[in-house]
Amino acid sequence: MEVPNSHFRPDSHLTEEAVALYVDALKLDRLRLLPQSILEHVERCETCKEEITGLFSLLVEEDYSQLTSHPFLRETGRKTQSLVRTILRIAAIIVAVIAIGTIVVALFTGGNDKETVSSVVIDRTQRDTSSSHALTDVQKKEPQEPRKLIAARFVESPALEDLMRSTVRSAETEVHSPVNNSTVRPGSVFRWTTPAQPPFELTILDNNDSLVKSFRLRSTTCIMKDSLQAGLYYWKLVAEGNLLHVGKFTVR
Repeated sequence: MEVPNSHFRPDSHLTEEAVALYVDALKLDRLRLLPQSILEHVERCETCKEEITGLFSLLVEEDYSQLTSHPFLRETGRKTQSLVRTILRIAAIIVAVIAIGTIVVALFTGGNDKETVSSVVIDRTQRDTSSSHALTDVQKKEPQEPRKLIAARFVESPALEDLMRSTVRSAETEVHSPVNNSTVRPGSVFRWTTPAQPPFELTILDNNDSLVKSFRLRSTTCIMKDSLQAGLYYWKLVAEGNLLHVGKFTVR
């Protein structure tokens, strides 16, 4: 199993990606599949234990039962390969048995049937070989497209965190809801007061700074009607060409 990039920061603690991977392993009961270096480090590092515990608490209600594959914690690959190898071995044995049986029949039926016997053996061998190639193709296609680490969706974005902490604003804007780190569900209301004039542009970003939704509003209220994938999100409020507010919320 490989983990993308190095899983340790320059200060020798786990990176955010490694912490997220550890939490996924806990939720999936697959700690044994983690690199030994991560397991040994967490066992003796209180700082990383606290980070893992904090992220795990955010995912207590997250349902992992529907997760059929994981980019770094797969257990099915080796089982599938072993099964395919077993099937190929059985196919080879069957071909050999058929060939031997056919030769025996040829010996008893005389030389006139040699060409027919040979063609039958070759034909069956070719069909079984084609089946073997088909199994090999299935084996190659079996790995599914890697799914992003579930826990990684809750990791904070350093760039957006810095922007959120910035005190420079073009207007005095007061946000009434949602408060930072609150949970947003369908029906939750975004509400603010500001001397800035509409239209207002409200954008929602995921923790990779990718645009999720965008609204253009004439009022200072917006109702979230759609459900979002579980994770950490940021939202920006812009009016008159100025950034009025940056906040964050979670979806579970």
